[in-house]
Amino acid sequence: KLFLQSDNVLTESAKIEVGPGPLALAVAEVDGGKRPHIAVLSGAGSRLAITALTAERKFGPVATVALPGGGGDGKALPWTSVELGPGFLAVLPLAQEPLVFAPYNKGKWDKADPGLVATALAGEGVITAAAVVRGLADARRLALLIAGKDPARECRLVVLAEKGGRFAPLGKPLVLPGLGLGLLAHDFNQDGQDDLFVVLLEEYGFCFARGAEFAPGPRFAAP
Repeated sequence: KLFLQSDNVLTESAKIEVGPGPLALAVAEVDGGKRPHIAVLSGAGSRLAITALTAERKFGPVATVALPGGGGDGKALPWTSVELGPGFLAVLPLAQEPLVFAPYNKGKWDKADPGLVATALAGEGVITAAAVVRGLADARRLALLIAGKDPARECRLVVLAEKGGRFAPLGKPLVLPGLGLGLLAHDFNQDGQDDLFVVLLEEYGFCFARGAEFAPGPRFAAP
């Protein structure tokens, strides 16, 4: 459902049917900022339901992009690919290929493209959180929290950059002292690049950007 605020009152404007098991939402501007496109990741259906707001503040037709595998968990992020243009990136922790890109080409949503899959993630563990990070010169990076499949393995913060239409690791992973559950990207120290606020099982804190890598900042015990 879409709710709009007017005179400090929220009113329902429109709603769409997106299928069973909605897991995540993402908003992106893919056509020159004319209107925002909204993606809903459906876990049970392994698909992205994508629509845009019309001039009447209603939802337009819904485009459905099938995703390979997945189901049960997932995240959706806006992403502009160097090779494929703007679109949505689906993060599917339980899929064989955990990163799948849905591009927006010539005014329509194409089928999901596996061209951005990061093969370096194969067998590394389960993705528990993801965020798009803005670097220097407005470069975009993808930050992931990955928990090892073996309970004895640590949770790591991995940063990926798109190179030649594929994601590749950038810098060294940062080992975290606990299971990671969430990421929030923002330029906290105002140095022109996004830092990360990391939520762990028993604490939370900051990871500050240092070029291609991140350094741990202040941490606090979870209440």
